[in-house]
Amino acid sequence: MALVTYLIAPCEGPSAILVEFSSSTLPVVGGNYFLTFVGSTDSGCYEIVDTAEPGVGIDTVATQSTNYNDCATCQGASTPTPTPSVTRTQTPSVTASVTPTKTVTPSVTATVTTTPTLTPTKTVTPSVTATVTNTPTR
Repeated sequence: MALVTYLIAPCEGPSAILVEFSSSTLPVVGGNYFLTFVGSTDSGCYEIVDTAEPGVGIDTVATQSTNYNDCATCQGASTPTPTPSVTRTQTPSVTASVTPTKTVTPSVTATVTTTPTLTPTKTVTPSVTATVTNTPTR
């Protein structure tokens, strides 16, 4: 695919420059197009000033819009209107974790319990015993 060199002037910015167009999409001299480039030239609206054959451009056109006929129309059409966009935010997920828990198990400890044992104590209990006494009678 052959390239054709054109002199273009930005609608806003520095002076005119030479750029290469693909021979399959040649612009109209005097037309105004929104252009993007393969190299470092800024994208924007440019007026096609003249063909410059033979010549060597400093950059190559990557894409071109339809002809807007004048800079104001081109700039109005190419200024994007901001629209809200959906931003997806990842929700953190809960990860189960196992935490070791120490469980105290009571141990059986022998406990000696002393129980007092009652020892019978002999108690002398006075007892009255009737004693029969024979008394002689006269």
